Amino acid sequence: MFNRGMRHAAFLALGLLSSACGDQEAATEHERELENDAVYNSQYPQGQSFQVRLAGLKDPVTAVLKGDHAFVGDQVIGQVSGTQVLSVDKQVLLELDGEARVRAMGSGIVNATGQKWPGGVIPYEIDPAASAATRTAFEGAKADYHAKTSIRWVPRTNQADYVRIVTSDGCWSYVGKIGGRQDLSLGNGCGVNPARHELGHAVGLAHEQVRQDRDSWVTVNAGGSQNAIDWGSAGTPIGAYDFESMMHYRNYFVNGRWDYVPKNGFPPEWVGNDRVNTFTAGDLGAISAIYGGGATTGVCFYSDIDYKGASFCATSDSSWVGTEWNDRISSVKVSPGFEFTLFNDLNFGGNGLGCGCDIPNLVTHNFNDLTSSFRIKRQ
Repeated sequence: MFNRGMRHAAFLALGLLSSACGDQEAATEHERELENDAVYNSQYPQGQSFQVRLAGLKDPVTAVLKGDHAFVGDQVIGQVSGTQVLSVDKQVLLELDGEARVRAMGSGIVNATGQKWPGGVIPYEIDPAASAATRTAFEGAKADYHAKTSIRWVPRTNQADYVRIVTSDGCWSYVGKIGGRQDLSLGNGCGVNPARHELGHAVGLAHEQVRQDRDSWVTVNAGGSQNAIDWGSAGTPIGAYDFESMMHYRNYFVNGRWDYVPKNGFPPEWVGNDRVNTFTAGDLGAISAIYGGGATTGVCFYSDIDYKGASFCATSDSSWVGTEWNDRISSVKVSPGFEFTLFNDLNFGGNGLGCGCDIPNLVTHNFNDLTSSFRIKRQ
């Protein structure tokens, strides 16, 4: 690749050698980047591995014992208790005797997911030792849930069941309400977007890439149990496959290929929620389906006409839509009781377009790909 412009055979060998060295250095640098990537290391944790059968999965999967918890990807399936590792439903996953050993578990099938939170209200407390970065990430994600869904994170008083926000190694959470205290880690490098994902697990959301219809939509090159299709209720599809869901794993380019390759031509570099950096319409629909119509959609903005492409929804003003969404909105859908005004400058400046109606194509209003800020109010 580096020697295409060379005209003389005398330089060919040197060019190939330089190319090989350059590729090797680039690969080494990429490996170093991954080693320091909190999200990557949470998706693919390293530790002592063991086999376990989880409810909803056809075959045994490989879990990882890391610190005081057992993981499948960034989902916690068990915790160390004395000389044992107990699953969410209190079955023994491992006996600890210097080195972890797998113990017979009767049927061998354990449940790794919890229940819904009554009324969508989730009590929480923040570990006094939590870092400032952890607190900032949690508060940012919590504010997003409060602005766009019916889920409410409330400071714990004396509730028996609650989430404890901690600064640990990586970004991880249990799925749903497991009973008692359950830790949720937002470690170094876990910003607001990963926090939104982990809070989604605590709410009860599974990964998008484990849906039962997954193989119709995407080719999975990333091996591992975190990508095993869930044939239980957690893997039941809600809505269309959402490549940019906050619950879809981030896509990494490793060993010359993407972890997830869409089968419909969707750009692989857009898979995951980084580009959208908020709830998609599919995320809001999933929360609504689980908690009974509780998601407050408000006004939804789409990157393409006819309410297609990437999307996000809001119920309050935004003086700046962010780098990813600036001059990118092409259609708008409005929930009953809301109205909006789009502005083509920051801080609600410049020309405006207001409506309490759906607009499938902003081209017809001479406002396509022009929005930089917006106001939203209830009628």
